[in-house]
Amino acid sequence: MANDRTVRQGLTLGRSGPRAWRMSRKLVFEKGLRLGRLGSAYLRCDQLCAIVARSGLLDADDLGVTDRPERVRDSLLVVNKSYLMENGAAALGQLRRNGNVVAIDPVDLKIAPGARIDADLLIASSRMQETFFREHFPGHPTVYVPHHADLRLPTPGELPKQFGTGYFGALYNAPFMEDLIAAGLCTFHKADDPADTGWMQEVPRYACHYAARSWQGFDGFKPFTKGIIAARCGAVVVVDRNPEAVAALGAEYPFYIDDPSLPGIRDALERVRSAFGSGPWDAARDAMTRLAASVSEAAVAESVIRLHRRADG
Repeated sequence: MANDRTVRQGLTLGRSGPRAWRMSRKLVFEKGLRLGRLGSAYLRCDQLCAIVARSGLLDADDLGVTDRPERVRDSLLVVNKSYLMENGAAALGQLRRNGNVVAIDPVDLKIAPGARIDADLLIASSRMQETFFREHFPGHPTVYVPHHADLRLPTPGELPKQFGTGYFGALYNAPFMEDLIAAGLCTFHKADDPADTGWMQEVPRYACHYAARSWQGFDGFKPFTKGIIAARCGAVVVVDRNPEAVAALGAEYPFYIDDPSLPGIRDALERVRSAFGSGPWDAARDAMTRLAASVSEAAVAESVIRLHRRADG
């Protein structure tokens, strides 16, 4: 367990601010020994630790990231998806016997209703996952810790003067990619390797992000990460009317895809292009601004502190 690992990865922890307090348990983020290089581990362990540390809400000496949880004692141990993929949600007993309060953060990992979860707390990274946990695991307290935009993204600057739509993500999840390229409606950027950050420099070029996805059989509850990235950059999104997007943007958001066929998606992309700078565009921007505030570093840090308070009892 070491804070210096986080520093080495370019996330400055900083010094504790005047509002920092010390609690009875350290806060340790646990990631898998083999799968700890996954993007979800980097964002939900290293970057979450950095966000809390530089918020000043918790003393930096009380924070850490580890892939050796057997060494951790008497702490709040936040177990990442990567560790759960290696060991399962029912294999946490030893971590608890070491005096730790164990909270699992499965992100989009599927967990069946009624599955055995040998943990004290559940962390939801999306609103739909929060609802699912509260319904199917009422004996486990649930705390919502929103997903955030990768801290390595460029600092938001002036918005593009010209309209453009970009897609950022795994290309195999992009519906009708070749057709939309041929129609000149969207530019696609591969963004599924946590070590490859080249695509991040392209994000500020686009006033609109294409956030539809082809759902896979292995998908669990997906945080609205494409919308979160767009919101951080001041862009709007074109997205299917899925429950997570509606929870984030509201039912009246003007640029939903209601017809997931190719003609329906083309119509949605053309509609948002023609609305650039109009009243509906401003309404969409307002919704995106609210989303950005709800997943800001301050909001994320406060949610982790609520989790810590819950563990402290």
